[in-house]
Amino acid sequence: MEITINLINDWKNKILLKINELKTIGFTFIEYDDWKAQKIVDYKNRINTLKKEKKNFANVEKLLEEKSLKNKFKSELIITYHNLLYKIPESIPRKVKYSRDFKCPTYLRKGLDNLEKKIKNGESLYPHVSRGIQASTMQDGMLFDWGIYHLHLGIEPHKDKPYLVETTAEILYLTFYKDIAFFLCIDNHGKWADLDLLKIIKNDFPEILENSKFENIHNPEQNITESERISIRKAGGSTSTSIDGDLYFSPGGGINTAGRSTKATMNYIQSAIIWEQIQKKIIEIINEKRSEIEKNIGISISKMHIKLLSFENENIELIDTENEIKIDIIMETDWRNIKNITFDK
Repeated sequence: MEITINLINDWKNKILLKINELKTIGFTFIEYDDWKAQKIVDYKNRINTLKKEKKNFANVEKLLEEKSLKNKFKSELIITYHNLLYKIPESIPRKVKYSRDFKCPTYLRKGLDNLEKKIKNGESLYPHVSRGIQASTMQDGMLFDWGIYHLHLGIEPHKDKPYLVETTAEILYLTFYKDIAFFLCIDNHGKWADLDLLKIIKNDFPEILENSKFENIHNPEQNITESERISIRKAGGSTSTSIDGDLYFSPGGGINTAGRSTKATMNYIQSAIIWEQIQKKIIEIINEKRSEIEKNIGISISKMHIKLLSFENENIELIDTENEIKIDIIMETDWRNIKNITFDK
C-alpha cells in the first residue's frame, strides 16, 4: 500500500500556527527577513574562514539557498517556542512545600495564598511570570541555569498588561520537581545569581540537586562572582557552582551558545524523534492490519494520505484525506508507545 505521511512537518506547521496566534496577542518573535540577514552574514563569514583554511565550503554554500534558509528558520522558530514554554510553568496540580525559614510579608499573604491555590489546582501561572514574557527571545538565566522561577504575587490585573497580575516589589522564588512546587523565599528582584537560593535547595530539598552533583569532587575552589555568572549566562554559557563543599552543574539544564535553555532545545529534539517513531509505528500498524481495517470501515484501501489534525495531552487526531478515514490515537502518558489506535470512516 502507498502511504504518504510526514508527521514531523505537520507537527512543525501546527507549532507555527500557535506562534502566529501568540503574535496576535502581543508576543514577539524574530521575523524571517531580520533572521535571514544575520544568518547570511554568519554563513558568509564561515565560508571565508574555510576558504582561508583551504577547506571545502560547498556544504555551507548550500545553506544559503532560500529553501534551506526557510527550513532552518522554521526550526529556529519552533525551538524558540519550546524555549518560551519552558519559561511558563506547566499547568498541572502540584503539592506545595515551604523552605524551613520561609517568611511572607503580611501585605503579600493574600497574593501568596492565591498563587498556592492555583498551583494546587493546576491552574495557569502565566499571569504571574516575568513582565517581559511576551518577548520570546528574552533570556531567563536563573531559570535556564538553576531551574529557579520567579513569580509575582499580585492579585489585581496589571495596569498596562492586563494578561498579567500587578507587579510586586518582592517576588516568590521557587522551583518545581516532579509534582511538587518548592517555595524557597520571598525577596526583592535581582537574586538571579545569588547562591543563597541554591543553598536553600541543598539544605531543605536536596533531592532536587542529586542529578546535578559531581561525584567525588569535594571542597572545590571557585571564585565566580554574581556579576560574572550573569555575564557568562548572557554570553550563552553555564558554569559549575560550588555549594558548601560540593560541586554542581546547572540544575536547570544549562544555557546553550544561542542563549536558549539547553533543556528546552533538547525537548524540541526529543519531540521530533517521538513524532518520527509514531509515524513509523502507524505505518507498521496499517500494513499489518490492513485487512482488519478495511473490513471494519467497509472499503478497500489502495493508498492513504495522512495528515495531522490535532494533538493534546495523550490524544492525537489524524485524517486520511485520500479515503476520508479518521484516525484517533491515544498515547501512553510518557508518549513512548501507542496505547490505542482506531480507524473510523
